Amino acid sequence: VKEKVVKKPCWYDGDPRMQNESVSPTDAGFKFTGFLFYWLDSIKATIAYTTYNGYTINLTLVKRYFDELYPGLLLTDLTALQIQKFYNDMYNEGKSGNTIKHYHANIHKALKYAVKMDLLIANPADKVELPKQEKFRASFYTKEEINQLLKVFEGDRMELVVNIAAYYGLRRSEVLGLKWDAIDFDKGTLSVCRKITSINADGHEQLRVDDTLKTEASVRTLPLIPQIEKMLKEKLKLEMQYSQILKGDFDRTFDGFVCRDNTGALITPEYVTRHFKDVVKKYKLRPLRFHDLRHSCASLLLAKGVSM
Repeated sequence: VKEKVVKKPCWYDGDPRMQNESVSPTDAGFKFTGFLFYWLDSIKATIAYTTYNGYTINLTLVKRYFDELYPGLLLTDLTALQIQKFYNDMYNEGKSGNTIKHYHANIHKALKYAVKMDLLIANPADKVELPKQEKFRASFYTKEEINQLLKVFEGDRMELVVNIAAYYGLRRSEVLGLKWDAIDFDKGTLSVCRKITSINADGHEQLRVDDTLKTEASVRTLPLIPQIEKMLKEKLKLEMQYSQILKGDFDRTFDGFVCRDNTGALITPEYVTRHFKDVVKKYKLRPLRFHDLRHSCASLLLAKGVSM
């Protein structure tokens, strides 16, 4: 595992477990919000790095809400009505049903663990009602829109990243995780076998290289498309030229990775999402998330008769 810290603003003030308040039980028992993070520590070794970060962000919001409205609330005094009020208030503040479902999943799992540990007789989260879930509708570009998108990214720092995502339908983390050792120009193949993810930790973007992908099926070897092969060879040539020109100033932190800029700096996940959105808006293209290039690729392949 390699990690690189890049200073970025973060909307929450660090990990609540690092604050003065302990997550350990008092003589009266666990505080409800303290137990949430006790549970999170208990399952940390069983969940993915990015999943843990997502849970931390969700529970930080839950903690702030309950500590403000019900300071000192004990785990054993928590009621279904209090949880229901939290969901209702979040919905009235504009949170979507899907977002509230994520809060509920964390709270319910934590309380289920409390029942398992004999700290509660029953799970009060079993009794609440959740708002209606919005049905997800994947957005994707047509062939003409994809061609227009690739045109506006010509010469951009992210040109190669966008082209690989559009042609192969790779996830953001998989594109950024490509290394030159995964490109075989002789055999004409491109292998997907690692990923780069990031989290916001204490206001910084922290990067992680992981050789474990989302599922076993995610590890795959694909044919090297001529257009991408040409771009990769040009990229490799440019990298060698800039490394010779910049010498010691060329960033070697992520040597071997494909998606770096001319100074050697890795293109980060946060930058990909933000810059892609900015370019789409600047050129007045139909709004699309970077991840939707994956849906676009699948849609175009299906239209060409490729099987699921």
